[in-house]
Amino acid sequence: MSYAETEMKIVRQVEATRGIDGNIEFDLEAIQEYMEALAWFNDQESPDKMAKMVGWIGISLISICATLDVNFADCLEIAYEEGEKSSEAFEDDDS
Repeated sequence: MSYAETEMKIVRQVEATRGIDGNIEFDLEAIQEYMEALAWFNDQESPDKMAKMVGWIGISLISICATLDVNFADCLEIAYEEGEKSSEAFEDDDS
């Protein structure tokens, strides 16, 4: 299954179960729990369980985007571009 197909399944599930109501508290709390589990699994050197937590974090992020009616890929692109600008500014400071 492609990324786009998986993302659409998640978006449809969010729309069917919650609707687009602007409530992202559930996802924010879930991400915090997944991040804590990710750190614990990292300490236990359990890459399979870490990969699962990364997946759950991704699902939560896509759910937030669906709730806010924004495209997750667009959010990634914006963040990447801002990171590139920050890196370039940091490199310029070193000159």
